[in-house]
Amino acid sequence: MHHFTWDNDSLVVQFDKQKGDQTGESVTPKHVYANPHEPSICPLLSLALLVFSTNFSTKEDDKTKIFSGCPYDSFTKWLHLALGIIIILLYI
Repeated sequence: MHHFTWDNDSLVVQFDKQKGDQTGESVTPKHVYANPHEPSICPLLSLALLVFSTNFSTKEDDKTKIFSGCPYDSFTKWLHLALGIIIILLYI
């Protein structure tokens, strides 16, 4: 989860490497800001809607609960899964 951090009011996304820079020497962080004036194109609202409307499950046998078992472990697994899907969508 080291690719995502917060800096004041922006979500900072850091990629290890890029297509033209496989070593990652000149990779700079990208700042993503909310758009409170037009929620229909707000990237952070879209991210929140994706994360909280998708049924992520940390256990194979329990698809109805997001958090089950140890809350800390379940949330951590769920968040890693959610951000993994988001990273995949960013590369498409």
